[in-house]
Amino acid sequence: MIMACIGLTNNNITAIIGSMLISPLMGPVVGIAFGLSISDKISIYQSFRNYVFALLISLCSSTIFFLISPFHNSTNILNDYTHPTIFDVMLAFFGGLAGFLGIIKKDGTKVIAGVAVATSCMPPLCSAGYGLANLNWQMFLGGLYFYIINSFFIGVGSQLLIRWMQLPKIIQNNDNEIQKHRLHG
Repeated sequence: MIMACIGLTNNNITAIIGSMLISPLMGPVVGIAFGLSISDKISIYQSFRNYVFALLISLCSSTIFFLISPFHNSTNILNDYTHPTIFDVMLAFFGGLAGFLGIIKKDGTKVIAGVAVATSCMPPLCSAGYGLANLNWQMFLGGLYFYIINSFFIGVGSQLLIRWMQLPKIIQNNDNEIQKHRLHG
């Protein structure tokens, strides 16, 4: 988050992209989608807990950064992450599809890295932290809204792909085979 804050305050695209590559924010979103798809309450709970934890840590660290840093002016790029467009929604949705494909592929780490950059989960929370630190409620709510929109459509894209691939049925069949093996083995 600190990398994203530095990048956004200095219009440094390299730092912003770097922060997105190491962002822990997309995993819990996909975890929630997967838990919902297979109706696993434990996975949903754990993923949601991780989602809230990552959200709070990200918001707290960006807010603290902007409270103690000498950067108190809002840059254009900071403001850009407070107004999601239909293109941002489309990026999040297709990013959710591609992200889940990356997770289930044997060598999907390149896909996941690309998705992390495309879906931009870190910069909106950075903008929200800036708004919180400067008591700019419009910026805070805009950044948070942008992040929630991204999270929602990443989850929707992931969940559609999970259902299309019939993973809940595959998991149920595997569980049935395991139970048969335990009973007869």
